[in-house]
Parts: sequence; structure tokens; C-alpha cells
Amino acid sequence: MAHFPLIHSPTPSKDPQPVSTITIQGIEFSLPLLYSAGAPLSDAEAQILNGVRSDRLRSNFSAKVKAALAEGLSLDELRQEFADYAEGYRFQVQLDPVETLARRLAMEAIQAKLRAQGKPMPSDEAWINTALEVALAKPYFREEAQRRLASAREAASQVLDLDAALG
Repeated sequence: MAHFPLIHSPTPSKDPQPVSTITIQGIEFSLPLLYSAGAPLSDAEAQILNGVRSDRLRSNFSAKVKAALAEGLSLDELRQEFADYAEGYRFQVQLDPVETLARRLAMEAIQAKLRAQGKPMPSDEAWINTALEVALAKPYFREEAQRRLASAREAASQVLDLDAALG
């Protein structure tokens, strides 16, 4: 079975509890938002948020580790850089799917170009951010992201049609 990402789009609500709409397999569902800034968390909720934070830090820092190892940076320096990064890390509102995919495509293109030139990915976050800004200034990555997402939606629609036909 294919996996399709959930798309989160907050919508205003007349109820005191905010409501969001998520799309699952092309069908929209209302979802009351349970959490707000300052809300107390249960032990399980805190554990889950800490797990998500760990996963994001691992994912965000992985390219930096790879580049630092290629550059011969000491593990103590790398660990200190990670500690500084983790200390300043804050959850951010997720970008819309087109922007998220465009950024991923741009990063993949940057990495491919560096590989073709025999260069490692720099660990300098400012360099990476500048390279992304330059790449995303061109319309190609957003247009390609829109095309791919439209294609995925069409494929999902065809699968849903197939499910209906097969009963």
C-alpha cells in the first residue's frame, strides 16, 4: 500500500478548541488541535516530543557530520558543534509541501554538483543556507516540486479509483 503524507492546514473555528484539516488518501478530515503553547504535557507526550526532537536533530545534523568527518574535524569539535546546535534548536512550523519538496530538490542538486566536482558538502551552515537561497531563486525547483506533487495526487486519485472499481 502506498504511503501518502498528511497535509496539515489550520483553519479557523467557532469552537473554543482550534480545528485543523488533514488530508488522508485524498479525503479531508477535521481534527481538533489538542495542544497549544504553554499546555501541560503528560509523560508520554513529553517522551514523544523529545523523540521527534531527537529525530529532527539527527536528520538535520547528519550532512554536517558526514562533511566534518570528510574534512577531518575532531570528534570533540563535532560534539561541541552538535551541542551548540541542539541548544539553539526550536521546532518550526512546517513549510507547505511545495516549498518542502523544492528545498529538498535544491539540496540534492547542490550535493550532486559538489560530488561531481569531487568536493565534500561543507559543514558551514551559512554556506549551505546561501547555496539553498541561490538555488531556490531560480523557478525550476518550485515548478518541479509542483509538478511532482500534482503527479503524486493524480496517482493517488487513480489508486482510489481502482479501489472503488475493485470493491
